[in-house]
Amino acid sequence: ESSRLGKDLVFGFPNDLSYNGFVNKLKWHGFGNLSCFEITDLGSFEKIRQFIDPGITFSTNIENKKEIDGLWEKVKDRVIVGVPRGSEFLDWRFENNPEETYEIYYLKKEGKIIGYFVTKLYNDPEGHLIGHIIDFLTLKNDYFLEILYYAVSVLKKVNVERITFWINKGMIEGSEFDKIKDTILQKEMPRTFFGMKIVSDRLTEDQIEL
Repeated sequence: ESSRLGKDLVFGFPNDLSYNGFVNKLKWHGFGNLSCFEITDLGSFEKIRQFIDPGITFSTNIENKKEIDGLWEKVKDRVIVGVPRGSEFLDWRFENNPEETYEIYYLKKEGKIIGYFVTKLYNDPEGHLIGHIIDFLTLKNDYFLEILYYAVSVLKKVNVERITFWINKGMIEGSEFDKIKDTILQKEMPRTFFGMKIVSDRLTEDQIEL
């Protein structure tokens, strides 16, 4: 279908059960797993407040959505694998999603957008309310700590039992969060993987850099 529509490649996130099938039978290119984290001790999360930049604020309002386009242009070169995440993407994927409800929060410093994060709520099989950080983008890796801190603060207000998120190592490498993550997180979630497959003659493996 993707080839028929004129696309050059497809990508996806197979789990433990399907990854080998994608790679060995369907001839996808596998690029390893994404780190999946879970925060269970929400009450003790205040201990990272000492690392938070007091000049950073967050809200659900943004005066000019084109600021998100500017943010994407500044960070896209360090996003190793991803889709363009400007204002149109946020509208399509989250704001106007007909099936799910998401909350988008924008981070500002000195009046300028420096990042955003998106949350959703769901119930696990036992009926526990879970908060999930489904997407985020930051001007600098260091700002992820602020995103995590503020996401915990808003999700605690709706009495979630725990908070989950996936993360690409390239988005936190060398940051304050990277330095302290082992003391505040419990890495207990099942793995997910990233893979892709070329579906046209216009693109070759030599043209793809990951």
